Amino acid sequence: IMFNFKSIFLFFKNWIQNVLWYLKSFLKTKVQKELEILALRSQLSMFQLQITNNKISNTKLTIAFIKLLDILSKKFTTWKSSLIIVKPQTVVGWHKKAQGELQSKRR
Repeated sequence: IMFNFKSIFLFFKNWIQNVLWYLKSFLKTKVQKELEILALRSQLSMFQLQITNNKISNTKLTIAFIKLLDILSKKFTTWKSSLIIVKPQTVVGWHKKAQGELQSKRR
């Protein structure tokens, strides 16, 4: 796989943003977190409806997003119920692909 500087930079930028958002969540009150979850879920449900009605095409997911879902699927016991954009089978497929790539590198 060929990587250029821009794609590597965007990958790390995306991860740093995710980590900062995660750390920032510790400073929020419970009510603020619940309101944020409500706002995010309502946006996701509208997005899901648009995809279902073919008003917009399926989105392209970033490598950082894929890796994040892979990590969450290992640590978060009820991860399947949180998925809206991707199917659980897709995440399992990413996990199997990553494991296969890891094993082939070890050989």
